[in-house]
Amino acid sequence: MRERAILLGKDSVRAVLDGRKTQTRRVIKNIEQWMLEDQGDGTVMFQDRETGDQHNALVACPFGRVGDHLWVRETWKPTGLFASSRNMETEGCGHFAYAADGEQRERDRHIKWRPSIHMPRWASRITLEITSIKVERLQDISENDASAEGCPFHIERRKLHIDRDDTARGWYRQWWKGKYGVKSWDKNPFVWVAEFKRIDVVI
Repeated sequence: MRERAILLGKDSVRAVLDGRKTQTRRVIKNIEQWMLEDQGDGTVMFQDRETGDQHNALVACPFGRVGDHLWVRETWKPTGLFASSRNMETEGCGHFAYAADGEQRERDRHIKWRPSIHMPRWASRITLEITSIKVERLQDISENDASAEGCPFHIERRKLHIDRDDTARGWYRQWWKGKYGVKSWDKNPFVWVAEFKRIDVVI
């Protein structure tokens, strides 16, 4: 079992904490080939569309493999007396505020939020275990899988405006465009799909 960090935005963190988000997708970068075969072990074989060459075309999933852990990096900050400490790592953890929670103590408002990319392992509160990995075209996402991406319909359905497509897939399409650009959905790239469950770990 290996551990890797994964960055999640505030909405995604809230969805994980609520139990709504159990999947995440990432574009397979620098791949211009057609997919040939999912090896079923966290790797995929690609075939060049012009030459048919398979040499050096085995691509490994950046999330890892089934059973590996992902610790979540999110926007955060140390709080109270802990915020001014120079020895946070050695003094233990637990004295933090997280932007996804949407609240903080008045005494901590002067402390600046820290970007998720700068979160150390010992400040992370969420650990996920990968339960499955697959590869598919972005637009092949099913209604159930779109719901597993954290669709908030059952919480605030009336607040959403989904371009005449009142489905989880419609929500996810709009979410993807908002995050990666208006034309990103139409490109229909191959994506890694990692399914996970939240676990409790002792750091």
